[in-house]
Amino acid sequence: MNDLRFEPSSGEDLPALQAMVLGLYTEDSCAQPMSVEKIRDTVAELSARPDKGRIVLFRLAGTVVGYAIVLNFWSNEYGGDLLVVDELYVRPGWRRRGIAGAFIAQLCDQTGPVAKGLMLELTPGNQRALDLYRRQGFHPDPNRHLIRIF
Repeated sequence: MNDLRFEPSSGEDLPALQAMVLGLYTEDSCAQPMSVEKIRDTVAELSARPDKGRIVLFRLAGTVVGYAIVLNFWSNEYGGDLLVVDELYVRPGWRRRGIAGAFIAQLCDQTGPVAKGLMLELTPGNQRALDLYRRQGFHPDPNRHLIRIF
């Protein structure tokens, strides 16, 4: 896959990005519903504040085949920045070709000198994603994470 590229999202990509985000939330349901407004807010926030994170599009031979939202945060526990893969999605027709694995590998290679680690989350029933992440060297966090939504 020499023609696989991971590129920053641009305003021109919004329709493709919206379709993929909505696809992710349809296929792998989460506790929170997704909307076009939330997607636009995320794009606007990360465009205005690139220190918070970025949206990466996966292109294969010029075709957008997936995306990831990667966020940054400082961790006192780990003594530096951690990157969080907030969302990662590959379109159904492009799965099982190593695209997500290649993205994670590149992210780890590029991140290593800058950040202390990479975190991600997945829904409990997504066994294929869990298998992929374990092959990439991820393991369960020993801490339990809780959330309160306002």
